[in-house]
Amino acid sequence: MSCLRLRRSLDNCKNFSWAERWDTKSIEKFAFTGSTLAGRKITEASAKSNLKKVTLGELGGISLTIVFDDADLEQAVGDPFSPKTFQDPQINQQQHDRIMRYIGYGKADGAKVRYGGHRVCHEGYYISPTIFTETKPNIEIALEEIFGHVCVMGRF
Repeated sequence: MSCLRLRRSLDNCKNFSWAERWDTKSIEKFAFTGSTLAGRKITEASAKSNLKKVTLGELGGISLTIVFDDADLEQAVGDPFSPKTFQDPQINQQQHDRIMRYIGYGKADGAKVRYGGHRVCHEGYYISPTIFTETKPNIEIALEEIFGHVCVMGRF
């Protein structure tokens, strides 16, 4: 048994779709953690192919992050273009646009962009890791799972 993790790097900003490889006979199982919508599509693809085994990890939900007063936010994020930094792009234009919409919602709702909040790399679907502060618990970015390199921080 072997495991394959697909990723793209900043050196290769080309689009890749896992759906193109779904019918490969050498793939026996597909494990996924991510959005509920993508989980449904994976389950549908399994049903339409050779009924590959599918494990769906955490789907949906909000990613809570607790950051204390002495945290160094600049050090925590790092430089996305440094060879020491690992960052995958978004899977496609639709997901890229969805995340950018959420970043726009956060700005419109008065949250402060502490870091990032913009596209990086002219090819591919890279978005700078983004940190929002000064958020309120009832704004959209605090209520919805964004599924991107976005951290929404609020006081408790």
